[in-house]
Amino acid sequence: MAVTQDYIDINKDMVPHTACIRLAGERFDLRISYNPAGDFFTIDLLKRGEILVVGEKMVYGIPLFSAYADERFPKVVLIPLDFSGAAQRAGWDELGESVFLYVVTPEDMEDIKNAS
Repeated sequence: MAVTQDYIDINKDMVPHTACIRLAGERFDLRISYNPAGDFFTIDLLKRGEILVVGEKMVYGIPLFSAYADERFPKVVLIPLDFSGAAQRAGWDELGESVFLYVVTPEDMEDIKNAS
């Protein structure tokens, strides 16, 4: 599998915080929050100050924002994964340790689907 190793480095100790990132040549803001009661992270997505999504739950192996088909969204896929196979969730203990929020192309996403 020739999947990219690009990922968004989330510093859990800074959560909640907003990160400005470039995805497929476009600037986005990601607001990252943590729910300790449920042990999960959420992501808000903004583009040029416009709120596109609020509170998208980060679920292991599920692409973020996959329910939205809109030209304002990133042209790449953001997906929490552990390529080592050690984890199967994206909670506090896993994120940034073995699970990372990978940035993959749609073509790479097909490779990931075929490998699972």
